[in-house]
This record gives sequence, C-alpha cells and structure tokens, in this order.
Amino acid sequence: MMGDKEYNFSNDELIKYAQMLHTSSKNLHELLENLLNWSKIQRGLMVVENVLLDLDQLIYNAIEPFRKMAQEKEIAINISIQPLLTMSGDKQMIESIIRNLTSNAIKFTPKGGHVEINCFDADGEIHLEIQDNGIGIPEDLQPRLFKYGEKVTRNGTNGEPSSGLGLIITEEFAKLHHGYVIFNSQENKGTKFEVILAKG
Repeated sequence: MMGDKEYNFSNDELIKYAQMLHTSSKNLHELLENLLNWSKIQRGLMVVENVLLDLDQLIYNAIEPFRKMAQEKEIAINISIQPLLTMSGDKQMIESIIRNLTSNAIKFTPKGGHVEINCFDADGEIHLEIQDNGIGIPEDLQPRLFKYGEKVTRNGTNGEPSSGLGLIITEEFAKLHHGYVIFNSQENKGTKFEVILAKG
C-alpha cells in the first residue's frame, strides 16, 4: 500500500504503518531464529564456540533491537552489570538467551511497566537476571514452560505473537554452557528469570 501511488498517506499514517512493519518484521525474525536454532538442536548440529565475552557490551548490544518495542509500550529498561564482567562462552547462544528473555519480559509487560536486567558473578558463576512487573505466568502453565509440545503459547499484552520456543531454546543453550534456568512468577505481579552459567 505504501508503494502504490494511488494511496495518499499522511505523515501520521506513514509512521503508523512503518511501526507496524517494524514490529511484524521483528516478530518474524524472532520466530525464524528460534525455529532455526531448534532445528539445529534437534539434529545435534549446535556446537559451542567458546570465546572470551565482555558481558557489558554483549548485553547492551543484544537488547538494542528491543528498545523501540519498549518505547512504544512506555516500558523502562534498567540495566545493572558488574564492572569488567567476562565469561567464556558462545556469543550467539548467550545473545539468544538475552534476546529471548528480554523479548518475553517486554511482551508480557503492560504499558508503563519496567524490566530489570542484572548480571553479576556469584561464587564463580555468571548470574543473568531478567525481571518484569508484567502479567506473570499462570500457575497451570509454569510446570510446562520448558517442555516441547506443550501448549503454553499466549499473546503479549499488545497482542504480540509467541512461538513458545524461546524458553526451550534458552534452557538448551544454558545447558550447553553447563548452566540452568530458574524462575519465579506471580500472576499480575511479574516474572523473574535467572540464568546461571559456568564462567568458563
């Protein structure tokens, strides 16, 4: 429609449709990335390529694509990272963990909420915490979150789609780094995911 000369959009309409295109393309990219990663995991093709990671830079770079989504929902993203924090790990996998959890936090937090991202070293392990004050996870869904084939998908607070693969992939990538994922959630109060990883 935007490319058709017969349509004469106002600036406000162009901005509106451009934002819709941006959101749709980001959601599609997220879905395709998760499907590709899931396929690789199932076929045993995921190989951890360990490099020294600067977690401050990595986290800020990983969440950058979600700032627009957060701004549209007036969600504040607050980040606290222990200075000079590093680990040995696979850059793409760690970024995927951060992206999936940040995407979910924004997706399931209503307008005007906030998301807290904390990362620190505790007893020689890397702790990545992503917490929101969103709608929370219903108790009946919580035991099924990391089980493939279980129907746990639901739309975000603005109708954002969800594939249900993000958390499964997050757990798989954590395991490949000799780590694990824990979470705590209460309906209408928010959710906190914590990923604990070997420092390498």
